[in-house]
Amino acid sequence: MYCTLKYRPLPNGANFLRWMSFQEPIEGTALIPDGYAEVEIPGKVLAAYFEVDLGTENRAAWQRKVQPYLSYAASGAFARDFHQLQFRTLVVTTSESRLTSLRVATAALTDKIFRFTTFERIKREGFWGNIWQKPTGNERQALL
Repeated sequence: MYCTLKYRPLPNGANFLRWMSFQEPIEGTALIPDGYAEVEIPGKVLAAYFEVDLGTENRAAWQRKVQPYLSYAASGAFARDFHQLQFRTLVVTTSESRLTSLRVATAALTDKIFRFTTFERIKREGFWGNIWQKPTGNERQALL
C-alpha cells in the first residue's frame, strides 16, 4: 500500500503527505494497524488506516479488530494525536467472497469508517478507482 500511495500517480492534484507503520499499539488503544497514510487533496486531507486481510481471522476475531477503531474514532483521541478530524479504515483483502464476509461482520457493528476492496480490484482499476465499498450497500465508490 505504501508503494502505491508514494510512487503511483495521485488523482487531481492530490499530494502524498506521510506514511506510518506500527509495531506497537497506538498509545491508549489496542490498535496495531498495518499502516497509516495521509493524502492531501485540495481543501482536505484523507487520513486512513490500513488493514491488509489475508483471510486468516474468523468473524469474531475480525469484529474484535473493528471495535477498537470505533472506540478510537468516538474518543476524540485521533484528532488529538494526528491533528485530523476523522479517519477511514481501508481494508484490502484476497477475494470477493472474503470481502463480503468482512463487510457483513463489520456491518453488524457499524456502517461508518470502514471501506473494503480486494487486491484484484486495485490491480485492475487502480487504487483511486471506484473500487471501495462501505459495510452495507453494493455501490462502489472512489476514496476521493
